[in-house]
Amino acid sequence: QSECGEKYKVDVEVRRTEKCDKEELRVVKKELENYYYYDPDKIKAAAVVTVDIDASGDEGVGHWNYEAACVKIGGKWYLHRPGFDCI
Repeated sequence: QSECGEKYKVDVEVRRTEKCDKEELRVVKKELENYYYYDPDKIKAAAVVTVDIDASGDEGVGHWNYEAACVKIGGKWYLHRPGFDCI
């Protein structure tokens, strides 16, 4: 159950994407290798996205936004939690 009630609808939209440049990606790869044991050779890109969430239901409406760190491993994008400390 959300704060909008038991029956609710949620819309999620990526409002902004900020891809890491070559130097930022190098630093992200090093951080993820050191702290999370990712294979840096498999990380093809990294980005920070701003996500907007709008919810409405029988008990109200809500709006939230947050920034999420993402990494591209192979050909797929994944959310990385927590965010990047280095950028």
